[in-house]
Amino acid sequence: MIELREQMSRCTGNGLMAWIRSVFAKPVVFGILGVTLLASGCVHQTITADALYVVQRDAKKIAVVENNRLVSEISNIGDMSHATVKFHAGKAWVISRDGMLSRIDPGTRVVEKSVKVGDSGIGFTFFPKHVIVANYMPQTVVVLDLDLRVIKTISTGSRNVGIKVWGDRAAFALMDKDEVWVVDAAKEFSVTKQIEKAGVMPFDALVNDKNYVVGFFNENKLGILNLDSLQWDTRSLGGEGGETVLKVPHFGTWGITSDTAFVPGVKERKLNLLALDTLKPAGVIDLPGLPVFAVVSPDKTLVAVNYSGDQENSVSVVDAKTRKILGTWPVGRRIMHLRFSQDGGSLFVSSYFENKIKTLKPEKTGVWSVASDLNIDSPSGIFYQ
Repeated sequence: MIELREQMSRCTGNGLMAWIRSVFAKPVVFGILGVTLLASGCVHQTITADALYVVQRDAKKIAVVENNRLVSEISNIGDMSHATVKFHAGKAWVISRDGMLSRIDPGTRVVEKSVKVGDSGIGFTFFPKHVIVANYMPQTVVVLDLDLRVIKTISTGSRNVGIKVWGDRAAFALMDKDEVWVVDAAKEFSVTKQIEKAGVMPFDALVNDKNYVVGFFNENKLGILNLDSLQWDTRSLGGEGGETVLKVPHFGTWGITSDTAFVPGVKERKLNLLALDTLKPAGVIDLPGLPVFAVVSPDKTLVAVNYSGDQENSVSVVDAKTRKILGTWPVGRRIMHLRFSQDGGSLFVSSYFENKIKTLKPEKTGVWSVASDLNIDSPSGIFYQ
């Protein structure tokens, strides 16, 4: 973690300070390093490698954490029991469980605007100048501009999941209809492709290059849609798992190395591997528990996994090349989410029942242990720009 703080209590005089005050009338954030200039009589510059946005599930807030310090809390953004934060066009965006879509200034951490897009929101993503939201209820997909004005509402007759964008096209899955639909932004966001009988109960998806990869809760296979040619295919993952799922797994681009997607198994204790060059299954990694998230380190050498059920307090770290588990360690009480730091030297985990965000670091022995923690009420998802 790198931090540089410079504070000037006296900012009168000299042309440089006058220029800064004239140009930066409001706080401005530059890039992922989070450089903030406050031109209100002095300059406060912060450079930090990780500014974490932590969903506070029960407190109905987002905590902003820098260098293991709580620096801000963002409230009045809806039910945070299943919330997602993303970053686009210099803003932070959050969708709440009760369908509130909010745009946040990451410099001031002020909610600029919120709009109700449904009664149960589940996911969203971006075209360059638009936001597209998948709802559970009502059974719709909603397109908005970046000022959060509704452009189009698409009725689907199903709960909608796994919404992803590639180029002018967005793909999403209809959980209750076992279908995949494609919307084309170049054609006024019209539905241009409908794949019926895609698989039993789609639940999540990722997009890599032009390929949309969707998983199914009640069928052990992956569906693959080429978003250029719109050709559809499926890949079997072998036998069906039989365990009871206490928390639905998720997968996405956070689980991709240069050549492999690591996809948590459903109802079984394993990671499924998909070769990205051939789009064929490339083996499995047996795990000690039912996986929820599999997150790849920035250098693509490690995969960290958390669990539901009897291993919910533990985290495993896997060697992405050898596909061997380096270790599994108890690190909290119900680990809800995890993310590597941007330099790969730390692993942040949310320990829900302890009300803590913990920072894990590797010891010389290879064990990832808790190096520090921070009290955060009901922490869940961890996100950064």
